[in-house]
Amino acid sequence: MIPRHCPSRFVYQVVALAAVFWLLGLATAVDAQQSAPPRRIGVLLNASSPEQKDAQAFRQGLRDAGNSEGRDVVIEWRPCYGDYSRLPQLITDLVQSKSM
Repeated sequence: MIPRHCPSRFVYQVVALAAVFWLLGLATAVDAQQSAPPRRIGVLLNASSPEQKDAQAFRQGLRDAGNSEGRDVVIEWRPCYGDYSRLPQLITDLVQSKSM
């Protein structure tokens, strides 16, 4: 497990955020006039779960932006629980997911 003050922890968090924004960009490519299913957002988590305060803050940000989870967006959580060697596989899993 990487210590909280380790610089590489920050790098992995930035990579995870970049992946989230990339997936959001893919979701916005859908034509607005079509009746599209909810956008899917993939979120990579370091050591937290979807119930922790960071994830709840993310959900609140989506609500503040006018999105309703389940109706407008579906969130796919992928925790690595501090095992950063799993990140490439988790990213591949999100990108290749048929539901994305």
